[in-house]
Amino acid sequence: MSVNRKNFGRAVLAGRAILEFTRIDLSSRARLGHETVARVERGEDGVSMNALAAIQRALEEAGIEFPDGTLRTSVRFRDEQGLSGCGIVADPSMPSGARCQLN
Repeated sequence: MSVNRKNFGRAVLAGRAILEFTRIDLSSRARLGHETVARVERGEDGVSMNALAAIQRALEEAGIEFPDGTLRTSVRFRDEQGLSGCGIVADPSMPSGARCQLN
C-alpha cells in the first residue's frame, strides 16, 4: 500500500482550513517552504516522503486526525487535550507509516 497523494493533499487542505492555518503557518510548523505545502495540497508526486511526514506530524500535533489514512479524504479535529487519548496506529497509507487515532 502506498500514500494516495491526491487524498492526502485534500486532507491537508481540509485540516489547514479547520485549524484556520495559512499555508505559511503550516509550512512554518512543518519547517518546509510554503510552495512545498502548496505542491502537497495539489497532490503532486515530486514531494519527498519526509516532507509529507513533516506535514502530517505538524497537523497531528495541532489536533488533526486522519481517520481513514489516505484511503479517503477525511479529517477530524481532536479537542484541546492534544494527544491524550490518542493512540498510534500502523497505517502504511500514511507518509509516516502510522497515524494518531482517538482511543
